[in-house]
Amino acid sequence: MSDEAPPAEDSVDDLFGEVDTPPAPEPEVDPEEEFLEALWNASPGKSRNRSSKKEVKQEWRKIPKKDRPPFETVMESLLDWVRCPDWTKEGGKYATGLHRWIKACKWESSPDHTPEEAPKSFADQRKIAAEQSNACG
Repeated sequence: MSDEAPPAEDSVDDLFGEVDTPPAPEPEVDPEEEFLEALWNASPGKSRNRSSKKEVKQEWRKIPKKDRPPFETVMESLLDWVRCPDWTKEGGKYATGLHRWIKACKWESSPDHTPEEAPKSFADQRKIAAEQSNACG
């Protein structure tokens, strides 16, 4: 008897050469899910603490699709509310839970602002946020 190991079986790569496996397809991004995630991230911490993502989705989905405003309208309004004195005073103590904000259709009304407190547009807010994140890194 010999101490040699039996010959190894040929692998698929040895028999057929390298096998090209196609990359997995990118999962489709649901625009509504992406919007709700952006809305969640744009809301202040106190507002998120008073809600859950599940509640936010449930309230949004209660609105008939034909009655839902454009995402941009909702986001710009939320950014307006985020900067209003009622939501910023005392560390955001009076910020509404995001699901309640949606339930009340608060994008249909604007908070009171003094001229120097007026928020910038959604596009300006995104630009400022990007600049701030680059400054931190």
